[in-house]
Amino acid sequence: MTTYRLTAPRKMGTVPEGFSFTVATGSNCGPSNDEIRRALKPYGFDPQGSVSFGNWKSEKL
Repeated sequence: MTTYRLTAPRKMGTVPEGFSFTVATGSNCGPSNDEIRRALKPYGFDPQGSVSFGNWKSEKL
């Protein structure tokens, strides 16, 4: 299981610029869109777009 810290590089829908959170994934290529959506839900965000892994600043932990 790999963990990534994702940070919003700009305002992305309701997610403010600079917001950071962690996502655990079983993939070696980064978290899937669904994993990112699930990780954002507890923070009260329901992103419609911009959930693609490539849209975030990422740091492998």
